[in-house]
Amino acid sequence: MKKANKGLIIFLLVLVLVLGAAVAGMAWFLGSHIFVEGHAYPSGAQELDLRSRKLSVAEYEAVREQLPDCEIIWNVPFQGTVRDSNAASLSLTQLSAEDLDMLSYFPELKAVDAAGCRDYELLMELQRRYPNIALEYTVNIGGTEYANTATSVVATDLSDEEISLFAYLPALETVDARACKDTARLAETASTYENVKLQYQVELLGQTFTESVTQARFEKPDAAQLAGKLPGLTSLKTVH
Repeated sequence: MKKANKGLIIFLLVLVLVLGAAVAGMAWFLGSHIFVEGHAYPSGAQELDLRSRKLSVAEYEAVREQLPDCEIIWNVPFQGTVRDSNAASLSLTQLSAEDLDMLSYFPELKAVDAAGCRDYELLMELQRRYPNIALEYTVNIGGTEYANTATSVVATDLSDEEISLFAYLPALETVDARACKDTARLAETASTYENVKLQYQVELLGQTFTESVTQARFEKPDAAQLAGKLPGLTSLKTVH
C-alpha cells in the first residue's frame, strides 16, 4: 500500500513538472510571437511577408503596432482589388480622396500612370502630397491629349473649360490660340496665366496683328472696332 502511494506521489510530481514546463513553454511562445489569422509569427522579426493573408487596413495597422521596426509586406486593398505593398508603379483611370490616403501604404512606389484619369484636382493633390512619385496623366484640350509634362498646346476657342484645363499642365509655357477670334477671351486668358506665353492674332480694320505688336497705324480708323479689339493687343504701346 505504501509503495502504491509512493508511486502515485512520484507520478503526480512528474505530471506537475510536465504541466509546469508546458505552461512555461506556452507562455514563452505566446510572449515571443504575434498571431495573424491564426498563424504565429516571431515578434522579433525584421521582415514579415503577409501577402498570403487577406488583411484589412485595420488588421495591418494592428500588426504594425505590434512590430513597429519590422518591414511588413502585404496586399493593400486598393480600388476594389489588392496590390502588392512593394509595388514600384501603379496604373489607374480614376482617383478618389480615399485612394490618395491608401497610396501611403506603398512605400516603394515610384511612378503612377493615370492616363485617361480626369480627376484633375485630385491628381494635383497627389503630386503635392507625394512629390517623389513620378505622375503621368493627360489633359484633353480641343480633342488632343496632352501629357502633363507638355510645354505647349493649341487652343481652339478658349472656352471656360479649355481655359481651366491649362492649370493642370504645370510645365505649360506656350498656348497657340491663333484660331480664337474672341478678343475679350484672349485678353482675359493672357491676364489669368501671366507666366504662359499666349500666341494669338487680332484682325482689325483689314489688318492682322499678333499678340506681340507694340504699335499700329490706321488710315481710316473706326472708333467702335478700335474700342472692341484694341484691348486684346496687350503689348500695344502706340497707335497712329
